[in-house]
Amino acid sequence: MIPKTEKRSVNVPPLTELCTRILVAKRDRISDIGDIPVHLLQPVFEKCTPDQLQKIENASPRTHKMIFSFW
Repeated sequence: MIPKTEKRSVNVPPLTELCTRILVAKRDRISDIGDIPVHLLQPVFEKCTPDQLQKIENASPRTHKMIFSFW
């Protein structure tokens, strides 16, 4: 237990960053992205293979304009 007089500084990343890390790591399992704002998925798209991008685009046609720039 840390005494009350001793304070530690811990840098915790924002929740969106933690979620993005998980999505990038599991990108091969992503298909339909539902209502997730596309701008939050940009880091994921940047790491996707062409096959992964195609899978996402087929399941979520609204992403076509965003994904097009990654081809």
